[in-house]
Amino acid sequence: MTTFPLFLSMWNRLQNQGTPLVHIRIASWLEARWESGDTRLLLMAFRSCGKSTIVGLFAAWLLWRQPALRILVLAADNALAAKMVRNTKRIIERHPLTQHLRPGTPDQWAADRFTVSRDTELRDPSMLAFGIEANITGSRADIVICDDVEVPNTCDTAEKRAFLRERLAELSFVLVPGGTQIYVGTPHTVDTIYQPDFLDGYGELRVPLLNAHGDNAWPERFTAADIARLKKSGGPRRFAAQMMLQPQPVTDSRLSVENLRWYDDAIAYSEAQGQPTLHIAGRKMISVSAWWDPAFGRNGDGSVVALLYGDAQGQYWLHRVAYLKVCDCDVDEATQQCRMVADCAGRITYRP
Repeated sequence: MTTFPLFLSMWNRLQNQGTPLVHIRIASWLEARWESGDTRLLLMAFRSCGKSTIVGLFAAWLLWRQPALRILVLAADNALAAKMVRNTKRIIERHPLTQHLRPGTPDQWAADRFTVSRDTELRDPSMLAFGIEANITGSRADIVICDDVEVPNTCDTAEKRAFLRERLAELSFVLVPGGTQIYVGTPHTVDTIYQPDFLDGYGELRVPLLNAHGDNAWPERFTAADIARLKKSGGPRRFAAQMMLQPQPVTDSRLSVENLRWYDDAIAYSEAQGQPTLHIAGRKMISVSAWWDPAFGRNGDGSVVALLYGDAQGQYWLHRVAYLKVCDCDVDEATQQCRMVADCAGRITYRP
């Protein structure tokens, strides 16, 4: 019987790609847990590790071994879930060991659901994709793969995190007795679902980019220079969460004043092929935001408006900050502040 690491290597060779050791490590762990009968698994690995691709290949390997399996993929939205299903479908079509699984009728071979050639007549397809908000009532699965269900859009508020946990709790009614549930992802909040209070009893594999000794999990893909750029562009907190799998509490954030750099350059405006461009100190700006923190000055609080640009290198330029002061006159405070904010926006000048 072909092992999953070998199945994975065969596919990569077909794609004219090598198989890095980190992928062999993940594949070996998945196979070992499956063979030992573990039914609750958590795979956490750094961003761009290819974990979803490997799990999609794992689904193809399982269907090759047991065509009667029913696999449900749940993700933050339907498009993300369908991506894994579509990738597995493509693997089955092209992998030397699985091509015979393709059914004879095209109606069983859709982008977000497909059914392989199997002896058992079942209502549910071999693999099916759902977004976290979809109605999964009535579905049944032998394996449920939760692929990146925790993303900023599903966990950036306490209400969304509670809703996410509530929806995931419904999976117990979808999974057949003795079925397997696999979570795949990276933490996006300190109150992450990838912790024992929610995934109690789950066997886990955690693969940070750098281990405790500083060893690189994928040196061919992430050089020392690449890692330095990631830390600089995303910041140390985001790097710790997404690449080192260390959830970061918002309350621990702070302003690193030593990293601020003063500049006195004006905004340079130009046009190229009819498209306007903005530069500051020779850097091209690709985003701009205006932030207004309104207040009426009670309890010493003040109202501030700030103009922030972002360049192509991932750095931010705080171009203008104005402290809004109102006067005691016939015009109410809110109207005065709105006029001052509009005046700030109107007085932004560009040097041609």
